Amino acid sequence: MRKKVKLAFITRDSSRRVTFSKRKKGLLKKVSQLSILCGVPACAIVYGQKESQLELWPPSPISVRRVISKFQEMPAMEQSKKMMNQESFLLERVARTEEQLKKLRKDNRERKMANMMYRGLDVMLVPGWLEGLILLDLKDLNSVINKTLNQIDQKQEMLGRAGTSKEVVEPEEKAEAPVEANTLVESMLREQCFKDLVKLLELAPLPLEKGRTPSSTMWSNPFLP
Repeated sequence: MRKKVKLAFITRDSSRRVTFSKRKKGLLKKVSQLSILCGVPACAIVYGQKESQLELWPPSPISVRRVISKFQEMPAMEQSKKMMNQESFLLERVARTEEQLKKLRKDNRERKMANMMYRGLDVMLVPGWLEGLILLDLKDLNSVINKTLNQIDQKQEMLGRAGTSKEVVEPEEKAEAPVEANTLVESMLREQCFKDLVKLLELAPLPLEKGRTPSSTMWSNPFLP
């Protein structure tokens, strides 16, 4: 596995010169490939540690000036639209990573509530099984149950349409008919269980337990307003 490069100034002169040479060659090659493969005007200007060490792509200064002139003719807003330095690039990556983290937390929270919902189908007749949940958990659990009920309704509707539209059934499809029927019955039974669970949630005490606050739960609430 290739070692991840730390984006920081290389203090050692020899290492910095070697890295500069390799990266410069790679950059100019990428610009060349982009221009040729996609048929777009592009240029690159790379200065070395000494300002006299200048390298261009394309090698012709006239071609480079043509691309720069075309860029300067654009409105100022368009010129800066995709501009980035190291700081703005890192800020964008941080924002993107935070958005991914937020989505993962939301998915984990929904999975947690889904597991609690299915567990509730087994223990909902046990008195007091909801007493350990705070208001935040009750709201999220209710949201997941309603979402699951909607999915079951949609599935039943799809199965109903499929059953009425298939007047002629191929021989190889006949073996699958009992499976669809069983799935429909199972879904109907499960829906009734979900409705019973929703009723229990509606009857559950909403105030928080003494000494507990929403911050005492280990999850945030990413999918409630």
